[in-house]
Amino acid sequence: MNNGEFAETYKNIATCYDKLGNYSKAFEYIDLALAMDSTDIEALRRKADFYYYSGNIEKAIATIDECINANPKYFYSYYR
Repeated sequence: MNNGEFAETYKNIATCYDKLGNYSKAFEYIDLALAMDSTDIEALRRKADFYYYSGNIEKAIATIDECINANPKYFYSYYR
């Protein structure tokens, strides 16, 4: 596996933990994915979702703002 494949795997594991409501593990794995590719807007958007679902709205908004600043054409940031 290359770094891109590991990052994708970490994002998927993070999403599974999110669905289980285990946000500490979801953040752990999404941070691993972002450590491998800090420009991954999809991973950053998922992190914003994790903040939102865990009830931390302020951090969710701040993270979505990061997404918009990094890539203003990424439509999902505006949807969220």
